[in-house]
Formats: sequence, structure tokens, C-alpha cells
Amino acid sequence: MPVFSHSKLSTFENCPLKYKFHYVDKLSPEEELEGIEAFLGSRFHETMEWLYRAKKLSKIRSLEETLDYFTKVWRENWHEGVQVVRKDFDARDYFNHGRKMVENYYNRVFVNDDSTTIALEKLVLFDLGEGIKVRGFIDRLSQDKNGVYEVRDYKTSGFLPTQKDVDGDRQLAFYQIAVQNDYKDARKVRLVWHFVAFDKDVVSTRGKKQLSQLKAETLALVKKIGKAGEKGAFPPKKSALCGWCGFRSICPAWKHFIKVEFMPENQFAQDSGVQLATKYADLHAKKNELEEKIGELREAITAYAKKEGIEVIVGKDCKISVKTIEAARIPPKDSTQRQELDELVKKSGKWLQLSELSPSLLKQAMDEGIFGDKTLQAIEKLLQTQQQTTIRLTKEE
Repeated sequence: MPVFSHSKLSTFENCPLKYKFHYVDKLSPEEELEGIEAFLGSRFHETMEWLYRAKKLSKIRSLEETLDYFTKVWRENWHEGVQVVRKDFDARDYFNHGRKMVENYYNRVFVNDDSTTIALEKLVLFDLGEGIKVRGFIDRLSQDKNGVYEVRDYKTSGFLPTQKDVDGDRQLAFYQIAVQNDYKDARKVRLVWHFVAFDKDVVSTRGKKQLSQLKAETLALVKKIGKAGEKGAFPPKKSALCGWCGFRSICPAWKHFIKVEFMPENQFAQDSGVQLATKYADLHAKKNELEEKIGELREAITAYAKKEGIEVIVGKDCKISVKTIEAARIPPKDSTQRQELDELVKKSGKWLQLSELSPSLLKQAMDEGIFGDKTLQAIEKLLQTQQQTTIRLTKEE
């Protein structure tokens, strides 16, 4: 039975090719770079687990003990591979920031928390439907004095989301489904994010309708992943996350960059790919320059023909015909005029004859699951596929 997690689903959404490498091909990534932010987050989670595990046994750790424990796990786990990307900060800055987060959380939340801890780092697993299961780990599951279950999650990042952001969060909503399956008295569940870098909590609740919608959306995403597997269609998706990926050396979007990144200058210049890209860029620059000059000439030719009242201009071994005609321009798609025009054409009964079926819009509709399974299969049988290669030049900053 296929098992998914929020992380696994997010991997596909962020980069289908990384999903394939990791979950389909079962490849082991090269040593993935551990950022200082992730390192800090792990140490904070370990400290909270240690703190609340003691409290479950009626032992209350002091703030000083808690800060000492954070310092201990930081030092024990530190290694030279931890990456500090921001040039204006160093490891000591992040360490002090981590201690401050622990201190703030202890003073504001821990000492005032009268809820009962049910589980720490709790593994949850539930049936999504259609033979699909979802799993995950709850940082801390608690219950308040009114019997409300609380799914708590620690966030150490420097991003504070809006209420709308957390109300749309998938991960903790998954956990609510699992909690309500496992605990029959969990009629009410509160989802709590502790954004410790800001010393703030954000709370969200989900009703049955929202959870049903989440299940449906997740099943649609799982089906999309399944179809990608059937077609072998897992394209790379470049983003800021690429810098931390352990598959860059085999990724077609990064493979050549990794190959030549540290080449000596003379060897770099001799690389076939480098030569092709450089030559293409040079010619492309000349092409843009020529197109600009041609545009200026077209304007001058048009003005000359209009001034002289002529339609043919004779040159050396050439002649240029100049004609100006009135052409109808269709209003932009998002304009009121375009909406009125579409309605008029539809009422005339000529919509099918005059509208175009855009391949890109059709593909988007298919990917978004707009069509039912039977209709989708029928469309796929009618489509003719062919390979198209697009070359697009970008300038390195």
C-alpha cells in the first residue's frame, strides 16, 4: 500500500525530478549540505523533546538547565559541513539566536502551559482512501483542561506566515485527521504553530468539510504523481531549493554547471558545451542588435513612404513594398470589451468555429484534474505527441 507524507508530496510539488531520484529510483543523494537554519531547528526540537519528556515524569527543568542542554546538543552535533550562507552572520550568531528562542519559549509558553502532554515526536498513520496512506510525526500532542486536543509544531525559521497561510497548511491538518482517527474523544482539535523566532503562536482549526476537501485534493495530487510515473514525466523545476539538493550532479538542469564550475580557466574555455553556449550568446546579441536596427529602419521607411505618397521604394538591387491596411484588434482577454465580444460570439452560435483550442491551456486543465478520468483518457487517446525543443538564452548576472 503506497504511503505518502507531507514532505514526500512537497518534494514532488517543488521538483518532480528530485521526487523521481529519491522515491522512484531510490538513489542516495550526494552529501546534502546542511544549512545552519536546519541545524538550529533540529537542536531546538531536541531541546523541547528533552524538556517535555521530563515534565511527563513530573520533573520540571529550570531555564538554566534547559539552556545548558541546548548548548550541549549544539556542541555535540556541530560539524564543519554546516553551511552559513549569509555573509553578515556566523555560527555564533545563530547559536545565540537559538538560546534566545529557547529562553523566550520557556518563559512565555512552558511555565504557563497547564496542558497534558500525550505524546512527543508521535508517529501517526492514517488511511487517505483508495489504498493510500499518509504518515508523519507530531512534535508534541497535548490536551487542555477542556479536553481539546492540541497538535503543536515548532517553527524556527525567520518567516512569519499570515493566518490565511496557516489556515491552508496541509501538514498539521493531516495530523488532525490522524488524531481524530486514533482518539475517539478528540472531537475538537486545535492546530498550534510556535513561531519561536518571533515569540508568537498562530492557531488554526479545521472542520469536517475542510478535511474532506484536503483528502480530495491530496488524492488528486497522488493521482498526478501516479500519472507522472506511468509516463516517466518528472521534469526538473529550478528554484532556490536547488542550492541544497544532493542530486545536482545528475540533474540535467545543473549537471553541466557542476561539471565546469571549478575547471581551470583554460580547460573551461575548451569545453564543448561552454564553446557552444558562448557562441550562441554572441550571435544572439548580434541578432538583437540587428532586430533593433531593422525596427528603426521600418519606422523610417514607413514615414518616408507616407510623406512621399508612395508604396514602392527602390534601392540598389532591391525594392521595398510599403502597404498600410486597417486590421481589427481583438481586445485583451481580461478586459470588459473582450467579455462582451465573447458573449456576442457565443450568442451567435459560432463560438466553436471561432475559438481556438490552446495546447498549453489544455495541458494545464489536464494537469489540474479538471476533466473526469474517462474524459481524460479519451482526450489522451486523441492527442498526438511530438518532441519540441526550445532554446532560450539567459544572461548570467
